[in-house]
Amino acid sequence: YDPENDHQFFVDTTREPPRSIWHHPYDDDEYLATLDPTERQKIQGSLRVPSNADLAAETPPTNNATPTTETRSLKLGSEDEG
Repeated sequence: YDPENDHQFFVDTTREPPRSIWHHPYDDDEYLATLDPTERQKIQGSLRVPSNADLAAETPPTNNATPTTETRSLKLGSEDEG
């Protein structure tokens, strides 16, 4: 933490000299390039932001829930296809 800038920072201690960055290493292309491709893919996959459709699919319905426009269109789309 840098109290002068009121901001956290990260240090890559595997580098000589150590490299400091203001953003998280998972957001740093230079750091990610040093990783094994499998590890890099695992990290990048974990950073994916879920869409509204993803969230709706994982949210159990409640008895008094009204479907949103997005979930209604998803249901209609699947009925039209089948």
